[in-house]
Amino acid sequence: MSLRPCVLLFVVATFTYVKATSLGEFVNGTDDKTSNFLTPQQRYLTKQFANQNGHLLKDDYAKTESHVVGWLRANKWNFNNAAKMLRRGQSWRAVNKVEDLGKAELSSDMEILFPFRLEAKDEQGCPVLEVDLGQWDITTHMQSAIFARDAVESFAKHTVQMWEKSRLALIETAKQCAQIVLLQDMQTFLPEHMADTNSIAAVVKMITNLESYYPNLIKEAHIINCAPESKKYFETIKPYLSQSTVNVLNLYSETDQEWQDHVLLSIDPEQLPPRYGGVKGLF
Repeated sequence: MSLRPCVLLFVVATFTYVKATSLGEFVNGTDDKTSNFLTPQQRYLTKQFANQNGHLLKDDYAKTESHVVGWLRANKWNFNNAAKMLRRGQSWRAVNKVEDLGKAELSSDMEILFPFRLEAKDEQGCPVLEVDLGQWDITTHMQSAIFARDAVESFAKHTVQMWEKSRLALIETAKQCAQIVLLQDMQTFLPEHMADTNSIAAVVKMITNLESYYPNLIKEAHIINCAPESKKYFETIKPYLSQSTVNVLNLYSETDQEWQDHVLLSIDPEQLPPRYGGVKGLF
């Protein structure tokens, strides 16, 4: 069986590839992956930055190398800019009472409309964030509200809770892990799910919050069931993703089952529902 880049999804009727592809290949046919490896010099700079800004790193998770390096990578290793970004992040957390949001229960309505779970862990004990994004009909949510602003704010709150609950799950590992694994299912996603200005803005806000306030959060990401219809979502978010996030994204077509080999190698199938290759809930 030949290996073909995911971009062929959009020009052929029969899909036969068995290879994970990068976000760049999926959207426009270019490979945008580079290494996330730290050189000895980068590791030294990360330690120096942590020592200089320890007063801004509020807990053990914040002081981990993977977390600290996120601020530096986001600013091309410029200490001053990274420190400014870190201070902005602390201010954002205080103003929006983000830690309280992370500990609060999810809105039952939002939990149904925009499901995600933090129940599984990989072999290292790192949290696994499952996001059934194919079910996220953001446009209908925006159009059903009496006031568009209320819908935008409720979606923003829900997605901040998603990132913050991921962060709190990392803290619970007691420095065992500094990054999460992301599993995302695009099955049933339709372009109509992001069909208006408010829904697109809401998705962009979700991604910019991730990159601005949770840099380097994701260790690896497996995005499954990437049908042609999901191209709109990836075209929307790609300009707002950092290179370190792009580097860990692996996209799989609807017919590509290779992802199961990667996922189930590090995550016990008893912890995952069938849609992610597991057996949870079957017995």
